[in-house]
Amino acid sequence: MYSTADAVFKMNFDDRSMSVVIPDREDAKDYALDFSNHFGYLAYIVNESLTLHLRDLNTGLEDRIVLDKAQIAYGMLSWSPDDRYIVFRGSSQDNLLDYSLWLLSVNDLSVIRLLPDDERDLTTAGWMDNITIRLYEAGSGNSVPLFFN
Repeated sequence: MYSTADAVFKMNFDDRSMSVVIPDREDAKDYALDFSNHFGYLAYIVNESLTLHLRDLNTGLEDRIVLDKAQIAYGMLSWSPDDRYIVFRGSSQDNLLDYSLWLLSVNDLSVIRLLPDDERDLTTAGWMDNITIRLYEAGSGNSVPLFFN
């Protein structure tokens, strides 16, 4: 896989063919993406339509989840080690410095808000295990675990 400024491509090294995974579309210029740990799925967010896309890279089938319209942008995707969850960050329309944290369950495609809008710049630093996310507060050097189940 590789990307240009506006599209993502998949290269088949056996026959040297290339296919488009995310097309260059006028309505999909601003997106965030991340591959699952076992490389079977690609998750990407299109901010123009506030949708999260979950694409099976083997079949090409894709689920599209409409995100909370109270947020103006989403990004910073991170898959859990077992590929059952994706955590991502949202920015509110009221203040681009207010960040919230969201969780998608890949099994049932449900989305929940883990943390409400906060004036701290909280970003995911990675997963500690399948139910614990380590959060990092930008600029402070502090990190804290966040548990969910």
